[in-house]
Amino acid sequence: MISVRSIFTTTVALLAAPILAQVTAGTIKSDLEVLKTKSQKLQATAQQFNIINAPLLMIGQGPWAQFMTGYQDFVQTTTTYIPKQQGAAQIPAGAGATEVTKAYTEFAKAHTQLLNILIEKARFVTSVPFVGPPVAANLRGGEGAVDAYSNSLVNLLPASADTEILAALKPLAEAFDKAIKAYAGNLGEPSF
Repeated sequence: MISVRSIFTTTVALLAAPILAQVTAGTIKSDLEVLKTKSQKLQATAQQFNIINAPLLMIGQGPWAQFMTGYQDFVQTTTTYIPKQQGAAQIPAGAGATEVTKAYTEFAKAHTQLLNILIEKARFVTSVPFVGPPVAANLRGGEGAVDAYSNSLVNLLPASADTEILAALKPLAEAFDKAIKAYAGNLGEPSF
């Protein structure tokens, strides 16, 4: 015997799936603004890094620890946005696609600035053992999340937007590479 409850549950699930898959340009723009804001807040934390507070990361204190927590939140937030885009309809050319492209470019600039600050501050961890590798691991997680998000986004936008997205992504990818190498200890002695 089929209950009314099971019919209702099945019907709600079937109707909810297409609604959940509908991602608008406004939603994506809002998501990108959140990621940009998180990147900007992390910039302020990263500016506080110095040789004196670097060892505090090992005991979970100071700006380095605050950065690690904040960056993990950034990665988690970015990762939660990816499924919203999967299976969504492509955003048509026009104002919506332009807004999303502009928002992505602003996010990419903010995150590139964050990574450049981190590259500059990497000199503080070269003499403090065990600090660089956890930061490098955290950055690798960010790189993976941003790559996955960016690939998902490119699939939603018209081909005309691809050039702008990829142009914004190139310096971001280069900054990720330099920052990860700096904290993993692969750049040799810093020349600061």
